[in-house]
Amino acid sequence: MAFLRGSRGISLVLAAALAVAAATTAAGTQPRSRAAEEKVAAALRALAAESTVPSLDVLLTFRGPRGSSVAAAPSELVARAAALARIRAEVETRLERHGGRVLRRYVHLPILHVSLPAPTLGPLASEDLVVGISPNGRKTTLDAEGEGLIGVPALRTLGYTGSGVTVAVIDTGIDYHHPELPEGSKTILLADTADRDGDPRDTIGHGTSVAGVIAGLTTGVAPGARVAAVQVLSPTSAGTDADVLAGIDAVLVSVADGNPYDIRVANVSLGSYFVNGAPPPPGPCDVPAWDYKAAFDALLNANVLPVAASGNGGCTTGIAVPGCVSSALSVGAVYDGLVGTLSFGPRQCLVAGCSDDTRTEGIACYSDSGDRLDVLAPAHCARTAALGGTYNPCFGGTSTATAYVSGLAALLAQAEPARSALEIREAIRETGRPVSDPRNGITRNLVDAGAALARLRRPSPGTFEQTLFVPIVLDVEGRFGARFTTELTLGNRGVTPVTVEAAYTAAEALGASGSGRGSASLAPGENRVIPDTIAWLRDLQGLPIPPGPGQGGTLRVTFRGLSEPGAGIALARTTTTVCNGRAGLSYPGLSPERLSDGAALLFGLRETPEDRTNLAVANAGASGPVTLRVTLVSGERGDARRYVVPASATPPLAPGEWRQVDSGQLLRAAGFTNAWALVERTGGTGAFAAYAVFNDNATNDGSLVAAEPLARPETPLVLPVLVETPAFRSELVLCNPSGSAVSAVLTYVESLGVPRGASFSFAEPLAPGEQRRVPEAIAWLREKGAPLGPAGSGSFAGALLVSFEDSAGSPTAGFAAARTATAEAPGCAAGQGAFGLFYPAIALAATAGEEAWVTGLARTATLRSNLALVNASASAPVTLGVDVFDGLTGRLARTIESVSLGPLGWTQLDRILEGPGLTTGLARVYRISGDGRFLAYGVVNDGARAGERTGDGAYLPMTSAR
Repeated sequence: MAFLRGSRGISLVLAAALAVAAATTAAGTQPRSRAAEEKVAAALRALAAESTVPSLDVLLTFRGPRGSSVAAAPSELVARAAALARIRAEVETRLERHGGRVLRRYVHLPILHVSLPAPTLGPLASEDLVVGISPNGRKTTLDAEGEGLIGVPALRTLGYTGSGVTVAVIDTGIDYHHPELPEGSKTILLADTADRDGDPRDTIGHGTSVAGVIAGLTTGVAPGARVAAVQVLSPTSAGTDADVLAGIDAVLVSVADGNPYDIRVANVSLGSYFVNGAPPPPGPCDVPAWDYKAAFDALLNANVLPVAASGNGGCTTGIAVPGCVSSALSVGAVYDGLVGTLSFGPRQCLVAGCSDDTRTEGIACYSDSGDRLDVLAPAHCARTAALGGTYNPCFGGTSTATAYVSGLAALLAQAEPARSALEIREAIRETGRPVSDPRNGITRNLVDAGAALARLRRPSPGTFEQTLFVPIVLDVEGRFGARFTTELTLGNRGVTPVTVEAAYTAAEALGASGSGRGSASLAPGENRVIPDTIAWLRDLQGLPIPPGPGQGGTLRVTFRGLSEPGAGIALARTTTTVCNGRAGLSYPGLSPERLSDGAALLFGLRETPEDRTNLAVANAGASGPVTLRVTLVSGERGDARRYVVPASATPPLAPGEWRQVDSGQLLRAAGFTNAWALVERTGGTGAFAAYAVFNDNATNDGSLVAAEPLARPETPLVLPVLVETPAFRSELVLCNPSGSAVSAVLTYVESLGVPRGASFSFAEPLAPGEQRRVPEAIAWLREKGAPLGPAGSGSFAGALLVSFEDSAGSPTAGFAAARTATAEAPGCAAGQGAFGLFYPAIALAATAGEEAWVTGLARTATLRSNLALVNASASAPVTLGVDVFDGLTGRLARTIESVSLGPLGWTQLDRILEGPGLTTGLARVYRISGDGRFLAYGVVNDGARAGERTGDGAYLPMTSAR
């Protein structure tokens, strides 16, 4: 194993550069945040403490663009490199302000090699784009035939030699004049990042021997594979972390250039320890080895498997860096046979060295071990190539073990070329014969070629299950000749195949029948759009559903084999034909935590000449009936009336049963025009779903109101957007469900019109139980004094922060929402209704801090999708990135980086699915910089372009926010 001696470690003491900023209280300054200190490697803090060190040679890891969950294509890597360059430019600007100087840049790694004045180490670490800062340590090198032990001959008999696969050997270079490793046919001269003379020829011997084990013509595990020489250690055995990272970057550059050499594996037989003379700590070292974590993540994203040595220090509590990074496949060493007694000199954890009476599968005494170790492989004695055309008769160490595994990975990549680097890693790691380490009791698998191949050749299911409850799918006739049908999207945003079971319960209230179960399978990343759910259940799933309209019911969708929790997607969109287009609403399948258990609230209900309101409930439980009571509360100020919907309208519901309370039994029966509702469970123990829909009386377009929990969180709430444009207007709904007067404190920030960025705050009193509906929200804000341009002078849009306070000024619960609708119905006669959507404000605590998903995006000849982003913070900016995935294949389709939003800033990314062949998709939104929270949502509009068809929007809330 080539050993990166001392690169990460000296005594752990607080750096003077950081202590300068941590002045005493008497001086009136504040201590530097712990977060900044934790971004600096302990060894670097110790180095900076030395007053004689004027500048530091460091590696700065910064926040780069997020990677795909599946292997990226070369074109995607090029796009990501461009995004990375934009972020790197901002980091360099900040670095210059701190007096730093760039020594080396990397094309595909979010890392900079810099020189930095020691006193500015702490301030630089405080920058939000900085992930971590490490010393650029110095490196030196350290100096069997194990094929039978790990089953390689069995793969060779099947014809697999590694042909068509290249392994990048990141080491001391390769002697490409050796007959085992001839230039061109065997060895590719890829990069020299150490002495930088353009020639990666090995003059030390270590890299040559490693390459010989991997792919030597007669000595290699994969004799048909090629090796790419990447020299990162110089002829004097010296090198740095910056050189190693540059070598990894060179591999990524080649892959992004179309991967002409078919590089699928990177062998990294290098290592070091954080502290010289101390045992490495247990667990992954992703912190503080930020740089190698970023580099190995980039390799995996490029579909290149990093295989790294565990280390030769004889340690039993942990392994060397970078093998300890969680992205690597780390390899420890065993003996492949009886080779006598072997002795080894002093090493990291063995002051006096060690010796072994060797035995087959016995773990070498020098091999580092710990909970982060992945697998074991042979180490002594491998006959392999040496310098000058000679042979090393007994090449050993974890370098050899790593080379065996890299060769095996090349065989597997040839045998199963469609499998990703992640899948190959898991196949190697999860198969083989268990071997227990007597030094610490840790058991790891000795790699087995045949078992790994068998694992790759069978589907590897995930282990997670998820159930979502879709409260209604239907095919029914409505008022004025409307016929409503439901489109269903089933999706899997994970990396394993899943099976989906759809349990349909026909709604007796509709006179429907044909309950039963259907099933489907989804590939990794697949989103399947089912245009007519009832027809799919009847015609393709074989359920006995009668033909024609009048059918509908609930759907319980269960995903099995998910690769991660919450990766299943079920999204319904119910629409009808109207005015030369379609109109309707969308709603996601409800997870158990989104279902109601006891009581729920529904806000925004109305009964006017323009709109009518229906309310629906369903038993979401799998066993036992539930009984529900619906109470309407008048939302008019000073009107304390309540109306209990007759029990005959909401009889006990069997499991899965759905029932709708029509408008004539709701607000019209109560004599209310403006109301909110309390839905309570009075019998049974199961969870239930409740929702309301107010329909435009002219267009039949529906706006869905989702249930809110009775125990609402205290504010603030973030309402994504209020708009006033030539085409759209927003209605604002504010509600105080309590029995006491409250004040709604509103802060609006303009993000579209003039003056952009203008902020306006005021308080609005609300009486007990009052629900205030403001039809023209932006015009109302002007009346309250908001510094907005006059109506008609342009388009206006912005987010609204809402806090509710009681008479003592203490936070209390409340509700805020908006309905954004067309100013008039496109495609309809003038004055004939409108099309729109309803969306609630989101509690600040429920917004995203790191990542959120928006699913159900669509693009067809009649549909377009927009994606909107909102900064939930009223005091700090945030920068977001967006990865858009093709819903058919799961592939990353495009990346949008550096979307900067000021406090409470809002922006919309129009036609987010623009691109050849992109018809359905999902977006991952993630924070690049800033400490604030954010939210995202999508809108599917009827009409491929603005002004076409109805323009009706279906609201897509974010999911899986964290």
